[in-house]
Amino acid sequence: MPKRKEFSSVAVVIMDTTYFGRGFGVMVFKNSLDGAVLYKQYVRYETNALYLSGISEISRRGISRVSSKPLCLSPNFSYSE
Repeated sequence: MPKRKEFSSVAVVIMDTTYFGRGFGVMVFKNSLDGAVLYKQYVRYETNALYLSGISEISRRGISRVSSKPLCLSPNFSYSE
C-alpha cells in the first residue's frame, strides 16, 4: 500500500484546469508555498462547484488554513471577501 503524503497545514492554493481535447480535462490544486500538488481530479468541464469541492477535499485532508484569492494583474480589479 503506498504511503500517504503529508501536507503542510497551511496552503496558498493555485487552481487551474487543463484540457486535452474536448470533454477531458485535469483540474489541479497546487500549493504555491512548496509546489506540492494537493489534489487533482479528471473533469469534462470546470464549474465553481467542482472548484469548491476540491477546496473542501483539501480541507478534509488536514490543511486547516487555505487561501485561494484570485490573482489578477489588472489595475481596475478589486477583490473583497
